[in-house]
Amino acid sequence: RLEMVFVMDPQKDYAVISCSINGQGNSVVSRQYSDYQLISGNWVPTIILMERYEADSNKLLAYDLWNITTIDVNVPEADSFDVSYEDDALIEYRSYLTDEPVMYRYSDIVDTDLLLAERLAFAASEGTQPQNCATISLKYVVSQLGKDVTDSQLAQLVTEPNNNTSLYEMKQFAQDLGLFCRAVKTDIQTLRDLDGCQIILHIPSENHFVVLAGIDNEYVRTIDLASNQFYYRTDLAFFGMDWTEGTALLISNQSIELQGNFTE
Repeated sequence: RLEMVFVMDPQKDYAVISCSINGQGNSVVSRQYSDYQLISGNWVPTIILMERYEADSNKLLAYDLWNITTIDVNVPEADSFDVSYEDDALIEYRSYLTDEPVMYRYSDIVDTDLLLAERLAFAASEGTQPQNCATISLKYVVSQLGKDVTDSQLAQLVTEPNNNTSLYEMKQFAQDLGLFCRAVKTDIQTLRDLDGCQIILHIPSENHFVVLAGIDNEYVRTIDLASNQFYYRTDLAFFGMDWTEGTALLISNQSIELQGNFTE
């Protein structure tokens, strides 16, 4: 049951001062609107605070503060609308294609607009064709290496009754495209020093595949186009708690030479 509560100001044509939304999973969303200006006959807030809390503990999960400095009443052209984000900003995107908002970190290195389009395309295809986390990870990785594959080709990798795809099948598929592949067990620090290849990681607790996007001194960044949280970061110290077996599929368009802690 969705519950929405609004507080409005009758002195400003009942403009909304605050609202809370309860019933979206285990969270409560609160929004505060202030510093209204009368623009073209409409009351417009110039400060908007949005917060999401855990319903049971009231723990703050996420927040966003908008401070609007200028307002142009002219309608922009369709191709002139643009939004600038700070690197690593957390973005929430709502679409009718997903049951919940998709969330991702903005990046100057990874094409997050492309990732968003791929995530929405995957969501739109759910229930209409065989697909899973393995096939969408493969599709992204081989495209980064200059190989185009169709959804019907990838669908052949999905086996009944559980709609799974094995690491061996993924490796064979990439090799049939003329790519070099090696399935290994290793650790995240060793992968950090590896260049020249795309990397798919296997998360054993969920039998789940994700793409390794990057590693720095603080975080491991991964791409999971089968999930609504499709580009995210995990604290480097905690990543091994999910990636417990250290299994990775290395894919490249050139021979892969391994040095360091690798076991095939």
